[in-house]
Amino acid sequence: MRIEKKDASLEKRILTALITDSSVCGRISPHWKKGLFQSKWANLIGSWCISHFDKYGKSPGIQIQTRLEQWSLKNKDDSTLKLIESFLTGLSDDYEKSENHSSDYIVDLAAQYFNRTKTLRLSDALRQSIEDGDDKHAEDLLNEFSRVELGVGAGLDVLRDVEAIKAAFESTDADIVEYPEALGNFFKGALTRDAFVAFLAVMKKGKSFWLMDLAWRAMEQNRNVAFFQIGDMSQNQMMKRFMVRASRRPMKATRHGEIIRFPKSIEIPENSRRAVPSFKDRSFKHPLDWETAWNACQKIVGESSDVRLKLSCHPNGTVSIHNINSILETWERVDRWIPDCIVIDYADLLNPISKGDPIQQTDDTWRAMRALATTRHCLLVTATQANAAALVTELLGPQHFSGSKMKLAHITAMAGINQTHAEKKIQVNRLNWVEFRDSYFDTTMPVHVAGCLAIGNPAIKSIFHLE
Repeated sequence: MRIEKKDASLEKRILTALITDSSVCGRISPHWKKGLFQSKWANLIGSWCISHFDKYGKSPGIQIQTRLEQWSLKNKDDSTLKLIESFLTGLSDDYEKSENHSSDYIVDLAAQYFNRTKTLRLSDALRQSIEDGDDKHAEDLLNEFSRVELGVGAGLDVLRDVEAIKAAFESTDADIVEYPEALGNFFKGALTRDAFVAFLAVMKKGKSFWLMDLAWRAMEQNRNVAFFQIGDMSQNQMMKRFMVRASRRPMKATRHGEIIRFPKSIEIPENSRRAVPSFKDRSFKHPLDWETAWNACQKIVGESSDVRLKLSCHPNGTVSIHNINSILETWERVDRWIPDCIVIDYADLLNPISKGDPIQQTDDTWRAMRALATTRHCLLVTATQANAAALVTELLGPQHFSGSKMKLAHITAMAGINQTHAEKKIQVNRLNWVEFRDSYFDTTMPVHVAGCLAIGNPAIKSIFHLE
């Protein structure tokens, strides 16, 4: 029977979440029916998890082992026992990582998997009924069939679905990436799951550095980050930039008379609207080499075998947002690797996904990026070019986008990167909100940030100007 052709990897992933994640267990519990998994042993574990949740209000966690022991005393099904023991033996690592996965995304996967299981079973039952000549039974099976209404697109009882209410509040509370000092307050509530955030800047104002900085910090905070470089830099160039960040030193040796300036503090003098950093000056006799970079990477990863930062580089105009989604699906299917954060450097260089005029193509691409963030329940961050008027403005605003105005309709937040020629000399940016959905923001109140691009870090010290 086709029902035996099961996706063991997906089955185990959903089971792991049922055992370790109370949110997933609670969302599935009201819809649980025996036989939603394709294998007997998986349905057995699933029933234990749901039973535990219904009684105690949480997933079983390590108590699943007790459930197995109790079951094995009453049952002599050695083959099922061996399958369950094998699964639980490899569960410890997944249990330790359970806090980092997207509960909403696992619920969506579960809905797809459960409905596929039900559809395959219906197909087999229909074929058997037709072969037996029982057309009435086949008709009844079709009329009685119903989908598992779970995850994206499911109809919710707004006032009674307590797990959906919990999930809504939990998903908005946690930022995927956190920054220190004033910059942390600036980004608070913006860098969450399901969010689509863009940096807006004119050419050569550090958009790529900010995207790499965000990806790096997310990786350091134990998030899975997928970084897609679209055309601006080659793989070797990207790797060098990441190695500079890992090593905390510039790529080249410091030439005679040069210094590398590391911001150690930042302040805004009285009666001034401009931030002034103080620096610690350093110089480097030798260029960065691969061995130094490798040693720095080893210190960062330590004993962990987790893959936290994946880089995928593509020439300009050769990859679309649909291609990116296909790559992510392959990583998920082959490596069981799911991103918490997707970074695209940058959106304007993506290949169009539709035909027609450029404004419509831009709208379709940004709409698809928004869909990617919501269907995968991750943070998606990109950058876009500002228009010519932005070259002479003090602070970027919603009128400074380039291309389709629908960019502002699809993003959840857009941060402007502002810098005068004088600020560039002292390594200072001003970030302001151009748009921030569902949150109060003042376009005229930027956060001042001092960094050092020589070590790949645009955000070392930050401060707000207080009126």
